[in-house]
Amino acid sequence: CLDYRFFEQLTVAEAEAYLATFLEEEAKRIPPEWWNGLKADGVGAIEPYFAEFVPKISVVQVAPPDDLPEYIVESMEREHGGFRDFATEADRTAVLAAAFYFGEAFRRSFASLSWAVGRADRAEEGQPVVTGFSSDADLPVLEVAENLVFEYKDAPSRVATAVASWRRFA
Repeated sequence: CLDYRFFEQLTVAEAEAYLATFLEEEAKRIPPEWWNGLKADGVGAIEPYFAEFVPKISVVQVAPPDDLPEYIVESMEREHGGFRDFATEADRTAVLAAAFYFGEAFRRSFASLSWAVGRADRAEEGQPVVTGFSSDADLPVLEVAENLVFEYKDAPSRVATAVASWRRFA
């Protein structure tokens, strides 16, 4: 599960190094046929990618972190059905690849967009983001992909909704 504190504690240089590694390593995980789909269809390739890979990712319920205030625990249980995580490291790796694919599809589809490190004054501080949207928002790819994976089984149409929402701001 995304650890905001990890990213918040990174120095600018460490966050930039993480971004560089993320871009390099996740690009290697994308099969050639999916690169071709990305080149041909841009953001239109996101839904088929998620349909192929996300159902293979296992999500499990986990105990809340010990240091969380009770009101957050109650809110998470009420609003999100508790705390979820990925069953294995392979599942986490698949989510990273999905996050990269989501962001790369946008970056390649719109000339104004580029990869960057999340700004210090935002929730996505230190995280890989796609920036350059007309709304001044940055696309926090890790958070978006994780949430889409968590919800996919019950609502696969949320991928299309997310793509359409971000596309409006490109």
